[in-house]
Amino acid sequence: MTFTAAGSSSGGVAASFSLTPHAVGNIIVLEVNWATSTTTGASSSNATWAVIAGPVVTGARTSIVILGVAASTSAATVNLTTSGAPAFAWQEFSTTAGAANVLLDAVGTVNAAQAAYPSITPGHGAGELYFGYALNGGTASSGSTSGYTYNANVDGINDGLCFNPSCTSATQAPTWADSNTKSGIAVLLYEQAGATRAPLIPPGFTSPMNFRRRAVPSQAPPLVTTADTGTGADTGAGGPVVSGSDTGTGTDSGTFSLHTGDTGSGAEASSTSATLASGDTGTGADAGAARRLLTVRWSASDKLNKSGGTMGA
Repeated sequence: MTFTAAGSSSGGVAASFSLTPHAVGNIIVLEVNWATSTTTGASSSNATWAVIAGPVVTGARTSIVILGVAASTSAATVNLTTSGAPAFAWQEFSTTAGAANVLLDAVGTVNAAQAAYPSITPGHGAGELYFGYALNGGTASSGSTSGYTYNANVDGINDGLCFNPSCTSATQAPTWADSNTKSGIAVLLYEQAGATRAPLIPPGFTSPMNFRRRAVPSQAPPLVTTADTGTGADTGAGGPVVSGSDTGTGTDSGTFSLHTGDTGSGAEASSTSATLASGDTGTGADAGAARRLLTVRWSASDKLNKSGGTMGA
């Protein structure tokens, strides 16, 4: 995860400014400082905006930090929700974690003449973004702290901005070449790792939507399950047909199975339930036309027929 500056920093003293984002999804870190006016937010047609820090009173000014997220790369006017013409400064950044995963870590303030911007320690390790802007009592003069980019007259009235898009895990306190930094705030932003989504299909498995139904005849159960002492043939197309001894002379048949007593010489038949299960003392043929059973198997190479909700062949 990485922050990278996009373009150069800019600022001014006004109630609005023009913005042309470099890429959709980039963030714009905007700080607004004022002494006599009041500012509560910002709006534009090419970005969404939200206050993430402040208002904080620091010395002679009150400061807020507003985070924008670019929604288009078209030029548009950013209007500050303000009662006057405050001083402001901003810088655009890209983020590999996505704007939705950029969060505020910490805020630091400076409210007395000094050479350093607020001292803040990253709470999430290396790689955080430091951004600071402050009133200078004289003329800001760029410093040389490693990793930082300086703009000593970002708003046209000699106030300074600096940022580091990839801080180390050590405490950050960028210094300036002058000691007139007097009033402002700085923030540390970090990229939160996006939630890892469990795979929809566990490793080693294929999609449950990718199967074919195949009807395969199962192994036929035995046709004759007990002793048959007659001389006739015992046959069937599948399923148990004769489940008891049969020694009769009649023809015994059933669509499914036979399981009741028969001791005569006539024909016994049933279309659904069986009729022979015990002694038949004749020499006739014992036959059945029991149904075949089907076993459904699935093949992972086939697809679901979405239109009818049935499995395709």
